Amino acid sequence: MCHSDPRCKGLFLQSFLIKPIQRVCKYPLLLRELIRYTPEDHADFQPLQNAFNKINEVVANINEGQRQAEGLQRIIELQRQIEGIDTLVAPNRNLQKEGDLSFYKSAKSKNPEKRHVFFLSDLIILTVRKGEKRFEHKLSIPLENCTLTVLADSSYIKNSFELVQGEKKHKVKCILGCDTAKESHEWVRNIKGLIKEYQKRKFSELKKMQEQGLSPIAQ
Repeated sequence: MCHSDPRCKGLFLQSFLIKPIQRVCKYPLLLRELIRYTPEDHADFQPLQNAFNKINEVVANINEGQRQAEGLQRIIELQRQIEGIDTLVAPNRNLQKEGDLSFYKSAKSKNPEKRHVFFLSDLIILTVRKGEKRFEHKLSIPLENCTLTVLADSSYIKNSFELVQGEKKHKVKCILGCDTAKESHEWVRNIKGLIKEYQKRKFSELKKMQEQGLSPIAQ
């Protein structure tokens, strides 16, 4: 193995493979300093500025690629942890938030059930804990056609909100509650943000398809 070679100083192959990317990410700092000490009327000023703009684009793409890779790895890990669910891997899907919430079967339920909820960029997954890092799938709610309504406190249900997905006979309803009003407000704000971002992304994708003369695939 390369790490056993004294010339490698105990480093593994991965440490060397990442070096070129790490070096690219340092170039903006170098170019920024060069621009700082280059007069604006110097022949090299504009080429340096152009190079600085280009390398920033490259670094942004690298960072975005790394973010997506880390998000994909987390989804793959989550898929292994949840029993009874199909593949979770999907384009641009990533984990946004997770936590323990109370689940009510209906607005008249007196005894809530504990659910560990995963909020993905396009999907909400309700599970039951089966261990420290093991979960059993109970319900999935796609964000498409999903609405959120904050519920007024009742005798049994407090600090809660209702998610409704789908239309008419295919509606899926889910009431989730929190321990405090502050916690509920935070969840509501995050979920509404997720739904808004999802709808914005789908609208952008649809518009791009229309510009290309393509028709969306019926679900």
